Order: sequence, then structure tokens, then C-alpha cells
Amino acid sequence: MRRYSLFNGLVVLAILLGFLSPVFAQPPQSLTDKAYREGVLRKIADIVESKYVLADKAKGFADAFRARCAARAYDTLSEAKGFAEKVNADLIAITGDKHLNFRVMVPSDVGEKASGSLHHPVRYFRLRLKENVGFHRLEWLEPGIGYLDLRRFYSFDQAKPMALAAMTFLADARALIIDVRENGGGSGDYLSSYFLPYPTQLSGSYARQTGTLTESWTRRDIGMEPRLDVPLLILTGPNTFSASESFAYDMQALKRARLVGEPTGGGAHSTDVFGIDSQFEFYISTERSVSPVTGGNWEGTGVMPDIPVPVASAMDAALVEARKAAEAFGKTKEEGLKAAVDEMQILADDAARL
Repeated sequence: MRRYSLFNGLVVLAILLGFLSPVFAQPPQSLTDKAYREGVLRKIADIVESKYVLADKAKGFADAFRARCAARAYDTLSEAKGFAEKVNADLIAITGDKHLNFRVMVPSDVGEKASGSLHHPVRYFRLRLKENVGFHRLEWLEPGIGYLDLRRFYSFDQAKPMALAAMTFLADARALIIDVRENGGGSGDYLSSYFLPYPTQLSGSYARQTGTLTESWTRRDIGMEPRLDVPLLILTGPNTFSASESFAYDMQALKRARLVGEPTGGGAHSTDVFGIDSQFEFYISTERSVSPVTGGNWEGTGVMPDIPVPVASAMDAALVEARKAAEAFGKTKEEGLKAAVDEMQILADDAARL
């Protein structure tokens, strides 16, 4: 029965794609056509006004963009990529929101269509392999100090085997340095679950369209016990963005880690994608992060480091702190172990005298 349903679903999908393929195959309209160009710009402005996450500012942003359109800022741009880049730069300048992305839809080299509900699975599969699910470098820097360079947050179901392997490798470290200086974000933070007790509430997401806040909590299914007491330093910089900022912000707000480096990129929103036509698509912020600790987020300002140093010097500065923290942590652990051994010896001596 299950196989039959799956087969039927694939048949329906194939038929649907067969009907849609002529639409996708049509050549895109030219931007030299004034009516077409103005229609695209009008759709962008309307989406900003109706969908942008900050409802109290959305109309003002949309009107500012409409004013640029009325001033003919895009009339001479006939090439799609240049047009998209100019429009996107102006939208970011108006809103200050680096998550916005108006762009040309480009088909992949393996036959995937430029648009569609499957969102280029082969392309993303290739990227995941190329980036090793975001885990760029894992190292034992020196006795007792572990290091992880994480470049992207993939979904936890994709990243879990690698995350568990990395955390197992680092399990005996007396201090940890996690580097997100080149982490541009991704599918949400799962890493904090390895360092905070379950359940701990993290930054949630407020959606304009529904007016609701979706809560976020640490995960139970991480494959090991979280390390609740190991000293933790997080390296940050201007290229730290979105999901990696959420990780840094929550760990700092919960006083679980110290941040070393420069302020982060300042992107606390999340996006939905809206198709404009067969040529363009528009990623626009529709939700914003809300911390249960601060009640706010890091949009526009970035996450401020506890130890501000130039981003290029962050590793050296963190290593100095990690050495001190590792020594203190190791001493505490050894004292605890010695006390446990002494107590066991007393019990053994008492038993021998009986």
C-alpha cells in the first residue's frame, strides 16, 4: 500500500512537471520593456509593504523604494543580474536588513529548473558535501584545549552525525574554542544543545503574518550528555551572521560562554522566498528573533563581544583565556576526583576493619 501511494505520488509529480515545463522553458521578458520592468518593481514594493516582518516600518520602507523607482533609478538597467544587484543593494540600504535578497533565478548544471518547489536539491547536496556539513576544522590545539571551526549551520538531521563525532572528539577538553568568524548562518542553531541543560529556552521567532511567537528550546536527541561546565569561548566577527549570531547571542545571554573578537553582522531576521516571475525571486524577512532573556535581539547592531579584539587576533586572545580557564577547570576536576578517591578509601578501610 505504501509503495503504491509513493508510485502514484511520483506519477502525479511527473505529470505536473510535464505541464509546467513549457512555462519554465519560456524565455524571460526583457527589462527594456517599460511595462514589464515597472511591474516587477511594483511587485517588490507590494511584498515589502505586506510581508516585511516589522509591520510598523514596512510601508515606509516600501514607499522609500517606490520613490527610487519614480526617480527612474532602474530605467537604464537592461541586464537581469545588474538590475537585481542594484535593486537589492537599494533595498538593503533602505531597510538596513542584510537578509534581503532579490536575485535572478539560475538553473543548475544538472538539469534542475530555475524555479520550483524542490529548491535545487542536487545543488544543496553538493554544497553540503563540499562544506562537510559546515564542520571546517576540528583540532586539539594543545593539551586540554579543543577547537572547532564551524562555517555553516545545516539542519540537525543532516549535521547530527558530524556534530556528535566532533563533540565526542572534544569530550575530554578542559576548555573549548568555537570559531564562527566565517559562519554565515544556515538552518538554525543546534550547537548550544551540547553545552546547556535540557530543556533550556533559546531565542524564538516572531512571525508578522500570524502574530505568534514560536519558542525554541535545546534538544534532547543530541546523542550524548551536554557538557554543562567546560569553559567555552566563541570567536566572532563581521562575517558571523544569522544562525551563528543566534548561537553566540544565546550563549552569551545565558552566561554560558564568552565572546572574543569583533561585533557580528547584525542579522536577527529569517526569510521567506516569493517568486516574482520566471526570472526573479525575492527573499524577504518575515520573522524576527526574540530572546527569552533580553526580550530583544541583535538586528542591525550585531552581537557585542565580551573581549573586543581585532578579528584576526581573536584566536590568540581566546587561547590566552582558554589556557587560564583550562587550568582552573582541570584543578577543580582533579580536586573533585581526589575527594572521591579519599572517600572511597575511607569506606574501604572501614570495611577492612569489620
